[in-house]
Amino acid sequence: MAKVIDVESSLEAPDHRLYSARVQLFFVSSIYFRAGFELHGHLARVTIDMAVAHIWDQSDVTVFDQVIRRLKLGGSAVEVINLNRESTDLFARIGLSPEAGGRGGEPVALH
Repeated sequence: MAKVIDVESSLEAPDHRLYSARVQLFFVSSIYFRAGFELHGHLARVTIDMAVAHIWDQSDVTVFDQVIRRLKLGGSAVEVINLNRESTDLFARIGLSPEAGGRGGEPVALH
């Protein structure tokens, strides 16, 4: 199940990449999800379409936060679209990236 993940990438314009994720994201599948994104050589705009995806737990929120953060640190403006209600609610509770409905801010070290 963890390997049944599809993140398609298409160039929508010279400065805009669209990722379409088809995944049931849970802790085992997180590595494969992250591998679906080009995290180097950033374009000005990146859209992540989650219409056929679901985020199940905190580890998935963390991985998605990391993907969004890496894209933003590379200079991309990131937009997340079509994230379902349950995933949005989970992200609102524990996620950081406001692009996916998180509370914003930066990760805090817990030591």
